[in-house]
Amino acid sequence: MPGDASDLDGSTTRGMRTVGPEQLEPTLRIANWFDAPRGMRWGPRWEHDPELCLVHAGRFRYRVIGEPWQVVPERSVLLIPPAVEHELEPDHAAGRCGLSCWHGELLADGATWADDGYRPAITPRTITLVADAPFVIAAFRRLAEAWQGYGPGRAAMCRDLTRLIWLHLFEAWETEAGPAPSARLEPMLAWVRAHLDRPINRTHLAHAFGLTPQHINALFKHGLGVTPGDFIRRERVLRAWHDLHVEGRAVGETATRWGFPDPFHFSRVFRKVMGFPPSRARK
Repeated sequence: MPGDASDLDGSTTRGMRTVGPEQLEPTLRIANWFDAPRGMRWGPRWEHDPELCLVHAGRFRYRVIGEPWQVVPERSVLLIPPAVEHELEPDHAAGRCGLSCWHGELLADGATWADDGYRPAITPRTITLVADAPFVIAAFRRLAEAWQGYGPGRAAMCRDLTRLIWLHLFEAWETEAGPAPSARLEPMLAWVRAHLDRPINRTHLAHAFGLTPQHINALFKHGLGVTPGDFIRRERVLRAWHDLHVEGRAVGETATRWGFPDPFHFSRVFRKVMGFPPSRARK
């Protein structure tokens, strides 16, 4: 079925290098954005590098040779692994059909997917919907423009846009494959956000929801990958950033408003979360 998780190349290699979000250093060979004319089709063929195809208009049909056809709907990304014989064609019954493609590798050190040099650490999906992520569609279009241009920042632009696209795909695949967070977590997050201007910690959360602090900690680690304290600090910093950057409040006033004992402690936490001091947020 479209979007089902699968081992896209049909094999696994024990001990192979894996590429996750932290190891991702993508390269770019080709990037484009075009409308597919009637009668245009690709294949049977195979590529020597992985390919991402964004359907920005209409819909397409894709299949690995010997397997059923899959519909690739508008505002979805098709992943075609290397060395897999396949066919791809527009379905003009849906009207205008547009495609944007990326060819490259996920590492910049010369390792290739086709030669078993690496694999994505997260099991890829053949088709990933991106209708709720318009920035991904915009990134494909800007990537094609940058690759075809000659601007001074062309290489950096292409690298960062490609990384943005792949990071979103990794996140989407991990979310779909991973266990759903506890249903009890959402009301806890809402409770924290409603009490950020007060002294709160996991003990207060435990008392409010009739659980032990250890259980609260486990729920946050399982559902979000962070401790309750980390979540509270980040949420406070995000509120503080809004006050500094949008409302123009003073650093000391903002620190007091969001429960930090003094501006120096606030500055350390803010810098750790945001990567820059609160004074820069006011500019």
